[in-house]
Amino acid sequence: FSGGVGADIAYQGVLITAVTLAAYFIGHFLESGMWEITNSPDGMTMAFLTMSMAEIFHSFNMRSQRASVFALKNQNLVLWGAGAMSLMLTTAVIYVPFLANAFSFEEISLLEYGVAMALAFSVIPIVELVKLFQRISIKRAAKKSN
Repeated sequence: FSGGVGADIAYQGVLITAVTLAAYFIGHFLESGMWEITNSPDGMTMAFLTMSMAEIFHSFNMRSQRASVFALKNQNLVLWGAGAMSLMLTTAVIYVPFLANAFSFEEISLLEYGVAMALAFSVIPIVELVKLFQRISIKRAAKKSN
C-alpha cells in the first residue's frame, strides 16, 4: 500500500495477535499453574478481553499514521465515548452471568483482568515507539536527499 500502510497493517496485526495469544497463555497459567496448549476458560476469557480492548486502544493510535497520538491537538469525543462504551459492554459480557454463559466465558479475577487490560493497552506505547522510529527514518531520508 501507499506510504507504508501495508507494512503498518502487517506489524500491527501481528502485534495484536501476539498480545492476544499472550493473554490466553497467561490466563491458562494463572488458572492451572501450567504452560501448555489446552482448553482454558480463563485463558479464553482473557484473550477475548485483550483482543477486544486492544482494538479499541489501537483506534486511538490510528488517528494518525505517523504523528504521535499524544501530539494531536483535537480530541475525538465520539471515539472516547465509544471506547468507554466498549469497555463497559466487554466487561459486562465477562461478568454478567447470562451473557458470560452465552459466550462460554468464565468470571476472571482482578489480577487476570488487570493483566489482560495491560496487554491490550501495550499496543499504544509499542505503536508509538514504531511511529517514532518511522519519523526518525523519514527525517534522515529527507536529509540525505537534500
